[in-house]
Amino acid sequence: MSLREQKKSSGLDWRKANRADLLGAGMPEELIEDDTRWRETLFRGADLVSGWQPSQITKAQAGRLLGLLRARYPISGGMGLFDALEKRIKGK
Repeated sequence: MSLREQKKSSGLDWRKANRADLLGAGMPEELIEDDTRWRETLFRGADLVSGWQPSQITKAQAGRLLGLLRARYPISGGMGLFDALEKRIKGK
């Protein structure tokens, strides 16, 4: 699925369907509910409103979150959250 197709499909539906897993992986509820903040966090690697960033979650949570995101967004180029999660997993 191309990035354009991913944008057309309802990201909110996916986030709601995976809500428990996202929460368990350390993603704040307010990011799950807000399309704009979700997209900003994907691309910036952190939420500028709340200050949430992957360094605040455990390495195990970062691994689970990265797995969920990779399943949803197989093409991750330019998405800073993927890089930030990988960095967290490596302990940095």
